[in-house]
Amino acid sequence: MSATLTGPSLAEGKPALSARRGSLASQPEERFGTRQFWGMAWPEWVALSLYSAIAIVTVRFHEPWADEAQAWLIARDLPFVKMLMQVKYEGTPPLWHALLWLLIRLRLPYSQIGMVSTAVMIAAVYIWLRHSPVMRLVRWLAPFTFFLQYQHAVVARSYCLSTLLAFSIGALWSDRERHFLAIGVLLALLCQTNLFGFALAGSLTGVLWLGLLLDPPKQLPLPRKRAQLWAATLLVIASACIAAWLSFSPPDLSFPGTNSLSKIPLAYLWGVIVINTRLVLLLTFGSAELGGLLLLTLAAWLGESRRQLYLIPFAVMLLVTSVVYAKSWHLGMLIVALLMSVWLGWPEEHGRRSNAWSLALSGVLLLCFLVQLRWTAISVHNDIVAPYSGAKAAADYIRPRLGNKPLYGAHYHTVGMLAYFEHNIFVNQPAHSYWAWSYNDMSDLNVQMKRYSGPATVVLAWASLDRDLLPALLQSQQFRLTHRFCGHLFVRDTYSEMSCYDIYERD
Repeated sequence: MSATLTGPSLAEGKPALSARRGSLASQPEERFGTRQFWGMAWPEWVALSLYSAIAIVTVRFHEPWADEAQAWLIARDLPFVKMLMQVKYEGTPPLWHALLWLLIRLRLPYSQIGMVSTAVMIAAVYIWLRHSPVMRLVRWLAPFTFFLQYQHAVVARSYCLSTLLAFSIGALWSDRERHFLAIGVLLALLCQTNLFGFALAGSLTGVLWLGLLLDPPKQLPLPRKRAQLWAATLLVIASACIAAWLSFSPPDLSFPGTNSLSKIPLAYLWGVIVINTRLVLLLTFGSAELGGLLLLTLAAWLGESRRQLYLIPFAVMLLVTSVVYAKSWHLGMLIVALLMSVWLGWPEEHGRRSNAWSLALSGVLLLCFLVQLRWTAISVHNDIVAPYSGAKAAADYIRPRLGNKPLYGAHYHTVGMLAYFEHNIFVNQPAHSYWAWSYNDMSDLNVQMKRYSGPATVVLAWASLDRDLLPALLQSQQFRLTHRFCGHLFVRDTYSEMSCYDIYERD
């Protein structure tokens, strides 16, 4: 098999950058004549500045919702070791929680949680603009797509870390024989971000090894480099095992869990996966047909240049997002995996035919990006002019009334309010403020089974009231709905669900 799978000069341990001179992947000073500071020319700095301005302005208006608050409260209320045990109930590795744990001890206030994801994503976009070898318009427009500009940069979740680590791996990949250990550390950290980062780290590790094993023996690294490669691989395996153990669901988990395909008859399983894949492509690219065209173009481009291995990250992520329970905001990792497949598979040299395929792929990518630029504009506008969550408004209403009468809280979304208080304010909930997701936590049942006597206030936090019996139970005990504070979780050109807080009071 051709040595293009791993790039030239692996055996020699020398940078493989000379072949890129004069190509579409050439360095900034060759593209625009002069190099600016920190390795980027002015078009990249304009793109980074605009990206940063949009993210910073939007995050100043953004009001965090329950999922953002839940991670914060776990990190705030628990010692580090207990925090690592609690994330088992979250079904995720702990790197994001560990970062928040450290920042909270450094006195970062909850009001600044959005700036954490914004700062991380600005660093990720800087790496992308400086090191990605793709064509200019693709490189400049990719950061402004919906998931990178809004969902990962404004909504504070672990996906910003996954993006930064993935792009850092991409920056080292072309000269990876010099950076096996560094890549191993980054892959190990990527395993600790979330399920999708775990899958991406596994696929990138597989690509690294397959590229070496499928090349002629002369392309394998020197013995000293092989030792570093093995050390890096063992580090990734150890991190993956730790991440799997920390994410393994405990027996008292009350969370409804993930959408499982285990109960579907085998004869229908592939049909369900195909249907889910079509849905994922629709939600990510605006059209299943456009997503399918992108997948086919990417496969043909990599096949023509004999770099089929680099299709693996995108294919694996597409499979994972199709079979695992995933809200629409999780799908940004499919975009990250796509950019990694394009980045790593971009050829060092361009003949006429390969250049034509690169242009074809770039054209389809730009078409997908144009769809997402509209989503970005709509979501940024909505987040600036309207609340993302009703948690802050509800907390502002309750704060001056604390102590007037007993206060009860119902349902998971109450954590969105609790992040604005130093302790749990609801008399029916445990001393900690995070939601335990354990059958041992009966706070919701206590609210529904209680016969109230005298004045009381109940905060009903909800995303959907379709099957909620609590409003009728409260009204039967002479509670009245006095206030409703709502926000919308903006996704693409609409919203995925509401985040509301109903205040029921009885005098």
